[in-house]
Amino acid sequence: MSEIKPGQPLTETELLTGGSNLYDHTGVFDWAEVDPKRRITTQTKEDVLVKVHEASKNEFTYGFGFEVINRGRQYSEWNGCAAQPASRRSALQLHHQPGDVLRPRGTVQYTRNNLRGKGESISATGFAGRLDQRAAFYYIDPNFRWTHWRATTSFFRRAQ
Repeated sequence: MSEIKPGQPLTETELLTGGSNLYDHTGVFDWAEVDPKRRITTQTKEDVLVKVHEASKNEFTYGFGFEVINRGRQYSEWNGCAAQPASRRSALQLHHQPGDVLRPRGTVQYTRNNLRGKGESISATGFAGRLDQRAAFYYIDPNFRWTHWRATTSFFRRAQ
């Protein structure tokens, strides 16, 4: 990981890497930009301007769809995907036959970003469908024990 250091020659790679590190490694910003304050020509010293935009603290996402449950046919079909030989690969298609049961399914997720002002986040998610119901909770620490390692702790529950 490259860092911009005072008194060292400044390269475009270091500027781009600095902005990328702020965006990728903190998880706090929607975007980050690191640029010299003025266009670099022959000057030997230049200030660096860092622009960032903090991401939304709360995110709520949801989705819905349908699943196809086959009833007694011989070929394998699940969630609208038909098993085909490798020679007949095609785009995802929904094959609905008489006797199939079409059921709704949905998912919902809530995420709280930058928890405690340290870039941590928590997320709770749920999925419900006729064949599968599950819930999960995630805690993400971008600086595990003050290192550059990212740690994720998760709890998962599946209904039978």
